[in-house]
Amino acid sequence: MKRFILFLSMLLILACPAFAAEQLYVNNVKTTLAADINDSVTSLTLTSATGFPSPTGGDWFMMMLVQNDGDIEIVKCTARSGVTCTIVRAQESTSALSHTASPATAIIIALTAGTLDRFEDGLHELLPGDGTAADPSHSFASDPDTGLYNAAANSLGFTIGGTGQMKLVDGILQPITDSDVDLGLTGTRFKTGYFDEISATSQLSFMAYKSAADQTLTTEDTEYLVTFDAEDHDTGSWYNASTGKATVPAGKGGVYLIIACLYITSPSVDNYIWAYLYVDGGTPTRKAMCITKWYGITSLTMPITKVMTLAAGDVFYIQAVNTTANGGLVKADTDGRQTYFSAIKLF
Repeated sequence: MKRFILFLSMLLILACPAFAAEQLYVNNVKTTLAADINDSVTSLTLTSATGFPSPTGGDWFMMMLVQNDGDIEIVKCTARSGVTCTIVRAQESTSALSHTASPATAIIIALTAGTLDRFEDGLHELLPGDGTAADPSHSFASDPDTGLYNAAANSLGFTIGGTGQMKLVDGILQPITDSDVDLGLTGTRFKTGYFDEISATSQLSFMAYKSAADQTLTTEDTEYLVTFDAEDHDTGSWYNASTGKATVPAGKGGVYLIIACLYITSPSVDNYIWAYLYVDGGTPTRKAMCITKWYGITSLTMPITKVMTLAAGDVFYIQAVNTTANGGLVKADTDGRQTYFSAIKLF
């Protein structure tokens, strides 16, 4: 019991730090009434004041006056001078009574229902508001717009710099904004992941094709940038038909499947043709290629596929080269079925 009262005392002090006046607590302190009192006086005399607190500055403690026949009055002591206590009568729904020194009236400092009610009210006052992404209810003194907030009913939100990033809702950890949060970085990866199932939404970033005119690979052993003059899909200004090159937009880095196909006709016999995928992140680098040697056939397709990581700002494009002058035509078509260039985001 002593430990329980001490524990409650500590919690009350923590729960109500802003109050100037405090309820005082002590353990195992009791005495008897030294002189009779009627039901209206506002002071009483203790037989012994040993262990009793001395309230100051508006502090107080609660006492139970227990008569020999079991009747009880709870009083509030607001001051003590030696064995004399200044009291407020009839506390916590008890009635003011006349008390005697003989038979002895016991005076006990005890845990009361009112004390527990004040403790509960103090805990309720500690409950924070819902907060918002811009002003989270749980944050840091040095970083007040970063922390936790109630994103919705039964939803815990995480905010960074005043912008909601993630929320936890009934076993689902999800971003606040679609496709806005990455899991790890290229240089700081997670070590191991354990998943029952992975579901990823692939996205066609762009689809360009050659539609207007054939492109002749005129000079032998010379690389030609293959230009695709039309598009039927582009999610964010990826492909530039005037340059023939695609650029990864800001915020769109990730793992991509690059697919290209060149439809070649009118080659020279025994002619080799190479097609290359280049990526330029500062220095042009060949990432994939397709090589074909002609044996008297009149046309064929040259596919190039590559799964690779692309960063925002990376430029990539297709070039072709032949080993004989006028070694072939990169054919155009009107619907992009034969000569095309595309990127699909995997994750």
